[in-house]
Amino acid sequence: MSKDATYKSDLQKQLSAYNNRIEQLECEKQQLSGDVQEKAAASERNSRELDELQRRLRDEEDKFQRTKRELENKISDLDFEKSTLHRQKTSLESDLEAANKEIGGLKSAVAELTAAQSSVRAELDATKSRLSGAQDQISSLTSTVADREASISAHARLLKHKRGSTRP
Repeated sequence: MSKDATYKSDLQKQLSAYNNRIEQLECEKQQLSGDVQEKAAASERNSRELDELQRRLRDEEDKFQRTKRELENKISDLDFEKSTLHRQKTSLESDLEAANKEIGGLKSAVAELTAAQSSVRAELDATKSRLSGAQDQISSLTSTVADREASISAHARLLKHKRGSTRP
């Protein structure tokens, strides 16, 4: 009996050790099962959060691309406007240069006309002065002619009167 009893005792110890190990593994299983459920829930939350972040990222990338296109269009428009304004500036500068040359020519013409006007005015003043002198001379000569005509007329009457008294 001792052999059987020892064998039985060994089997009972082994069974007890296996049962303890099974309980321990069951505890670990329950703990791991809880951990797996937590990890699965966390994974699900993280997956939803990742999906949301990816959706937001796509939305932001789309928004960025739209904004980028809008800004590129604005830059293109501004470049076109800049080149248009540059051409207008160049044209206006050319017009200004031509106008300045024309103004210079007009100033020269005005200076020449002013000089000519001064010369003509001097000639006119001299002519007026000569005319005034000539009018004074004509007036004086007219007065002298009138005096002489009166004198001739008086002499003619006197002569006539003398001729009439000398005739028999």
